[in-house]
Amino acid sequence: MVRRWRPDLITTKDRAISRASLSRLYLLAVLWGSGFLFVKLALHGLSPVQIVLGQLAFGAIVLLLTLAVRRQPLPHASREWAYLAGMAVLANIAPYLLFSWSEQRISSGLAGVLSGTTPLLTLLLARAFGVGRLTLPRVLGLVIGLAGVVLLAAPWRDGPRAVSLAGLLAALGAATCYAGSYVYARRLLTNRGTEPLVLSAAQLSAGAIMLGAAMPWIGSLPIMLSSAVVLSVVALGVLS
Repeated sequence: MVRRWRPDLITTKDRAISRASLSRLYLLAVLWGSGFLFVKLALHGLSPVQIVLGQLAFGAIVLLLTLAVRRQPLPHASREWAYLAGMAVLANIAPYLLFSWSEQRISSGLAGVLSGTTPLLTLLLARAFGVGRLTLPRVLGLVIGLAGVVLLAAPWRDGPRAVSLAGLLAALGAATCYAGSYVYARRLLTNRGTEPLVLSAAQLSAGAIMLGAAMPWIGSLPIMLSSAVVLSVVALGVLS
């Protein structure tokens, strides 16, 4: 006998889990989306490189303190650190820099919308590297998503309403980095016995160290700090 699914048979516990998951999704959307506004505010006093270094440093500090409280050690294997350094470049340094640079040319809202192309680009890269497959619904979603990007870019506009092509390409480049990082992590970092929190702390720490080492050559621009700039960078590191 085949049992049919009936909505009225969902338990109270299932509904509670569903509501909790939905609440977490809303919270994640707010935190993720607000990051683009924080970047725009921080650009009033810092360069993109300086913003990204602050974001990585504050994020690493929070996660390292969390590991210390939980008495969890960082990875020991040199190979794992090498993979994490690559992940830091692909998932943090490059996309953060590209988004910050793009927001000097386009609005934070448009940058946030363009970051939404990440799942579409992930689908393409996953298929290219043999870790995913294309189905008809996915292809249709990809086509619709790319059409949306073209509408947002509106290359037929001119004058004050024209969108900076350089800013648009930078934001799409950042989304491509995020997409590549998911494929990279799936192949080299996940399912290896290390907790995600440990990986994240090590990844942000590696990114902050690498970018900090390069600051004398790429980040020596004047700094104009204000409460809004400082709070925006702290928020980027702690919340985003």
